[in-house]
Amino acid sequence: MATFASGLRNVVGLAVCPETGELWGTVNERDQLGANLPPDFLTSIHKNDFFGWPYAYVGPHPDPQFGMKRPDMVRVTKTPEVLFEAHSAPLAVVFYEGNQFPAEYRGDAFVAFHASGPYRAPDGYKVVRVRFAHGKPIGGYQDFLTGWMQPATNPPKIWGTPAGLAVAKDGSLLVADETGVWRVTYAGPH
Repeated sequence: MATFASGLRNVVGLAVCPETGELWGTVNERDQLGANLPPDFLTSIHKNDFFGWPYAYVGPHPDPQFGMKRPDMVRVTKTPEVLFEAHSAPLAVVFYEGNQFPAEYRGDAFVAFHASGPYRAPDGYKVVRVRFAHGKPIGGYQDFLTGWMQPATNPPKIWGTPAGLAVAKDGSLLVADETGVWRVTYAGPH
């Protein structure tokens, strides 16, 4: 067995970009640095990449406890391509290769946000879309599927926590959570 890449704290979702053949992964970053740090992320993963754990996060930002122990490792930490809200817990990632959604969705990534840690008002509980062009992410991410959390209630009512994603043969998006599987279809503009 050989190490492909290191310094990844908690890689949960893995997918291969159909356009480039590159491996991409979702990472749940560390806790205990506050409500807004560090961001979780989606990144391409190449042989011998180093992503910082435990010495740095989100590129060469030293961890307050361990960064001073290995400044050499802090300097070589790769910066991820797409940063997500801290503690949103991105799990599954899938690239859309179906034909049911509009053409501009082909090659984009969908990411399931499971849920947040106990830092502030809950976040996550959704599926986001990361737009790609020529095999590279462009413009951050946007909410694609929401409604698993009713924030107006106290405490917020949680209907589900997205965890798994797949594209069905008919081009619909399948979203799994702890209670079942949701099928998302496109019926055209209204």
